[in-house]
Amino acid sequence: MKIIYHCYGGAHSSVVMAAIHLGHLPMERIPSSYEIMNMPLYEKQEGEEHGAFFYCGRDEFGNDVYVLGRRSLNLVVEPVLKYLATKFAEKILVVNAVTYVNLPMKIGGFLSRRLKLIFLGRPLVLWGTRKTYHKFTAEVKKIKEKFNVNSSLP
Repeated sequence: MKIIYHCYGGAHSSVVMAAIHLGHLPMERIPSSYEIMNMPLYEKQEGEEHGAFFYCGRDEFGNDVYVLGRRSLNLVVEPVLKYLATKFAEKILVVNAVTYVNLPMKIGGFLSRRLKLIFLGRPLVLWGTRKTYHKFTAEVKKIKEKFNVNSSLP
């Protein structure tokens, strides 16, 4: 199965959820800002890369995990990917990581990524990520419990 975590820019929430899923960030505690910043894809996607799938790794159940920056196409991404999955007989789980984004993450992401005010935005998005981290881990736990070892999708 392919698991695709998507968010607006593919730089923060989807990357964090994919890293939790793969065990690159801890489930049992909130990571430091240093740990978050040192993830390979964190704050790395640029605007021209939106719409591209970035492979993050394979989980313990053999599922391939990806992140996708999809801009404001959230209402289109999931139906299109589900349609393609049926056409190509592929199991795909699409997870909207924006569901768990809080206001500091939104403002920090905008300042850092859009306005290039990294010195203001990055600390804010990191603080927001750490504040909502428990929501990210709770959702990843649910996903791993429900969709392990090539289980069938609903």
